[in-house]
Amino acid sequence: MDDDRRNRNSADPIRIECKKIEIKPTGAYLDTYTDVKLSVLFRYSTHDICLCLNELKDKVCIPYDQVTGFRIAEYKELEVSLIPNFKRRFFQNDIEIKGDPSNGLLEKATSLLFIPCPYVSLNNLVSVEAAIGRYRSEIYFANNPVSISNFQNNNANSNNEVRLKIFFIHNIKLIY
Repeated sequence: MDDDRRNRNSADPIRIECKKIEIKPTGAYLDTYTDVKLSVLFRYSTHDICLCLNELKDKVCIPYDQVTGFRIAEYKELEVSLIPNFKRRFFQNDIEIKGDPSNGLLEKATSLLFIPCPYVSLNNLVSVEAAIGRYRSEIYFANNPVSISNFQNNNANSNNEVRLKIFFIHNIKLIY
């Protein structure tokens, strides 16, 4: 087990330093040529994704419930699909502000492709995937309580259906 996972509490944010964030479908992007430090925080405790811009002083926070899909793409890239006109909040030095630090680049975004710096480990990306899956599972079970009697049903079809539901709960929708 590497140091990243050994020293992390499950409620701690997972920070991934990025060399570029592509904004789809607009083709706009944020990168380290225009912003010396660029990262994304996946915060399980507050259930949001924060784009950290402008030397990490500014944040654009997107709640997990605005995320419709997630995948680890080629070359350790993370792609997050968002609902149209997704909600977001803006912060500067941890104080909420009204102005958008991305200067409107996220207005028509439907997905974000995070291209991490080369030294970011695959374990960090897998931790993000697990955190989002865990959040989705909690939401599902909060809205659809499962009775133990479902598991005791002798009908094979019902048992298979319950197993399938649990399998899909833990596997977030993949983007193709």
